[in-house]
Amino acid sequence: MQKNAWNWRITTPNGHQITGGGAAVDARAAVALAMAAPAGIGLTLAHGIEQSDLVEMPGASDVRRLVTAKGCEIHVERADIAAASAPSLWHYTAGHKLPLIQEACALRPNGAKIAPNERPVVWFSADAVYEPTAIKLVQMPGQAKLRRPSVAELHEMVGVFRFAIDRMDARLAAWPSIHRKARISATGVANMLRAGLEIGAKPMNWFGALEEIPLADVRFEAWTGQQWGAARIDASIEQFRDKMDLVRSISAAAYGPAGIKQAWQAGAHA
Repeated sequence: MQKNAWNWRITTPNGHQITGGGAAVDARAAVALAMAAPAGIGLTLAHGIEQSDLVEMPGASDVRRLVTAKGCEIHVERADIAAASAPSLWHYTAGHKLPLIQEACALRPNGAKIAPNERPVVWFSADAVYEPTAIKLVQMPGQAKLRRPSVAELHEMVGVFRFAIDRMDARLAAWPSIHRKARISATGVANMLRAGLEIGAKPMNWFGALEEIPLADVRFEAWTGQQWGAARIDASIEQFRDKMDLVRSISAAAYGPAGIKQAWQAGAHA
C-alpha cells in the first residue's frame, strides 16, 4: 500500500509538546509511528501506557486522528492535505456576550464560579449543531422558576453565535486532559459530568484552552434559525442591541409565558 507523509504531535500531561513525522499508510499506522518514535517510547514508559489505554477522540478522519491515554495526547495528520480540510471545534455563545468579546478582541478563559485552585478555561465543543452546556438557566418572562431555554428560544431572545477554531490548534486539549490541566477537582469533574449528561451533552465533545484565543484566530458564525452561516461580529452586536431596544419598549411580561418572543413578534408587526 502507498505510504504518505504524516506529522505527529505528542502532548504530555503537563502540556509539554514534541513533534515529528514520517511515512505511514493511514492514520492508525501514523499513531503507531508516533508511539514508536523515541518521544513516544518515553511517553509510554513514563506513564505506563498500553495500546488498550488509547481512546480515540471525536473529529477523526482519513487525514487526521487524535488519541488520548492517561492525560497524554497524540495528534497525527497527513501532511499534504490536512491543512486544507482541517475540521473545526466551536465556542458557542449568545448575543449578550458579544460586546465583551469584541472589546477583549479575544475569547478569554472564564474564571467565574471556579474553585480557588482551578485554572479558568475557554471551552470548545466538537458538536457541530450546538453544545447543550452552553445554554444556561434563565428566568423567562412571565415565569417564576429558572429554566433552560431551547436553542430556538435563545435565538429569539438574544441570538445564537459561535466561534470556530481548527481542531488541531496546539492550544487546545481534549477531555479528560483539559480538566487535569485546569486542576478541576474530582468533585468538580463529577458535577460537570452529571450536569452535562442530564441535558444530553457528550463529555467527549468537550475541549478547552487555558489561554485566551484572539479573534483573529477564529471564524465567527451566526445561527439564522435554520443553519449556521458566516457573519460579522459588529453587525451581529448591532442587531442584538436593536432587538433589546425593541423588547424593552414593550412590556414582555404582559404577554405571559411566551414573553420576549411574543413581544418581539408584536413589535415587528406594529
